[in-house]
Amino acid sequence: MDRYKRLRLKMVEHPTQLRPGESPFSSNLVTGKSINFPIAATCSPSTVCGATCYAGCGPITWSASIAKQYRNLGSCKADPIAFAKLVLEDYRAMKLTFITWNGAGDLFEESVQAINQISEMAPNVPQWVRTRKPALAGKIRRSFRTWVHFSLDRDSLDRAKQIDWRTDRHFYSYQYAPGETGPYPDFVSVVFGHDYKMPEGVDGPEVCPLNTNEDIKDICEGCRRCFGRTDL
Repeated sequence: MDRYKRLRLKMVEHPTQLRPGESPFSSNLVTGKSINFPIAATCSPSTVCGATCYAGCGPITWSASIAKQYRNLGSCKADPIAFAKLVLEDYRAMKLTFITWNGAGDLFEESVQAINQISEMAPNVPQWVRTRKPALAGKIRRSFRTWVHFSLDRDSLDRAKQIDWRTDRHFYSYQYAPGETGPYPDFVSVVFGHDYKMPEGVDGPEVCPLNTNEDIKDICEGCRRCFGRTDL
């Protein structure tokens, strides 16, 4: 059973919204802090994505983590503007330097509204939005500090042409499948190997440091390529 299908079996009743005073952010080894949603309720995975997603294994799949993801989902759906204000408030209180959306999970209509609301309220706050959904990626409004990272793999390359982009700060990444070899598409800007191990002979400036560093803790904070690009 792939990671996505295994998580669907863990969909149970959860508290519907964040508790009073509860932060929407969760700890993430790589990004530091992120806004997470349940992948079983928000994702539209390709075969490769469903089988390899890092959010489909480890602590992020523990019951407490999934319950928090569902509380985020419920709060955002109930009032995306209030959720945006809470995210921004906690971002400032914790003195973060960027907001990562979808450390787990993917976009839905209300999270798009929340992202766009933050862009309006605080246009200088960097937002890094990760998604695989063409229709919703195209609804992210243009903002100088909002980067949309669209994830692709060999089973979903057609999605790249399905997006009606409103922003010029978007780019594509590519995820290798287990056992996959050969070059990655020349239009992608970031490349990941399966479990952060690149196929033999595959190299280039697009390869994410996650694939080459022994210590991946907080590596996004040091790299910042995905939410501080100047070549877009």
